[in-house]
Amino acid sequence: MPSYAVIGCGGIGSYLSEHLKEMTDKEQLPLTDDYVLIDFDFVEPKNLLYQNFSEKDLGKNKAEVLAKRYGFNFKNEKITNERQLEKFDRLIICADNTLVRELCYRLSIKNKKLFIDLR
Repeated sequence: MPSYAVIGCGGIGSYLSEHLKEMTDKEQLPLTDDYVLIDFDFVEPKNLLYQNFSEKDLGKNKAEVLAKRYGFNFKNEKITNERQLEKFDRLIICADNTLVRELCYRLSIKNKKLFIDLR
């Protein structure tokens, strides 16, 4: 069963999570695959303007909020090295951090992993 890491749960990742749930519900994506949302950031008032969060989510970890809402797994961690991502078969990059994006790119080339950069 393939595992997917959705890296970044802000403007893009928060809405992607909702669409992944819709696609698994409609069996457009395999239900057996493992989807893990990864973000170390917390929901702030400014995020309510353009991210898929509400006032009740304020102060909570973004990945955890979305994972509980849509039934996925999550990791509340900052990606700083390749070891954190090696176990995933596919990387979906939604992070606005250039260093994380470069790390994912290097890992995907080195280990021939599929990745999608949505930024």
